Amino acid sequence: MFIVFNTFAVLMTIEQFIHTIEPEFDEVALNTIKPENEFRQLEGWSSMLSLIIISKIKKVFNVTITSHELANAKTIEDLFIIASNKYSIAN
Repeated sequence: MFIVFNTFAVLMTIEQFIHTIEPEFDEVALNTIKPENEFRQLEGWSSMLSLIIISKIKKVFNVTITSHELANAKTIEDLFIIASNKYSIAN
């Protein structure tokens, strides 16, 4: 799956999405997060980290994932799909 995430028509894959948010998970080794990972089960997940991830997605995609959407998401791929669908609608 890929999406356009800016006006230059650069494509973002799920792997690039993970690469973007993975550094925010300080307690998880780089290059170990997979699309099927349940993000709440990752080491260091907290309410503060949820706000950081929402902010990072806002910065990269220029879309806002709501707390309700975050609560209903389970995996990293779910977050990617929410962000990419919102971006598609906005653009």
